Amino acid sequence: MSTKMKTTVRIKPEEVLTDLISEVKSILVETQYSLQQTVIQRYHELGSTFIRYKAVLDSLEEKTATKDIVLMLAQAVGQSERTIYFAIAFASKYPNLEMLPAEHQGKNSSFARIKSDLLSEVPASKRDPKVYYCPKCGHFGEAKEFSGNKKMKVKA
Repeated sequence: MSTKMKTTVRIKPEEVLTDLISEVKSILVETQYSLQQTVIQRYHELGSTFIRYKAVLDSLEEKTATKDIVLMLAQAVGQSERTIYFAIAFASKYPNLEMLPAEHQGKNSSFARIKSDLLSEVPASKRDPKVYYCPKCGHFGEAKEFSGNKKMKVKA
């Protein structure tokens, strides 16, 4: 009869905590990436859908101005006109998401960066002077969204 000895492995709490931290960081990075990709896809689909329906509306005898359609859509779905215009510009410039430049692909991509690049292509004379830009977060919005924050700059 053989006698087997039980060996006890001692795990240090520091090792467990290090593994926990590593795994949680990995989860956060991966889910943030998934979230950013979902947001990018959302805006692309919104813009693509608008473009598709606008083509149908343009084929009808009675024409409807784009600005009127955007206003109606914005009110109906609870989005700002600016958001819809950015989505349209995004889908127009990149009909296929695979056409996005390398800097807008991968884990460092975000729709805020894409919007910033799209806005930079709009001549200053065509930009809304009431649109403010937050250099810290890359957010664009109307002055009322940024009231009291002295770091906001007018994007002109």
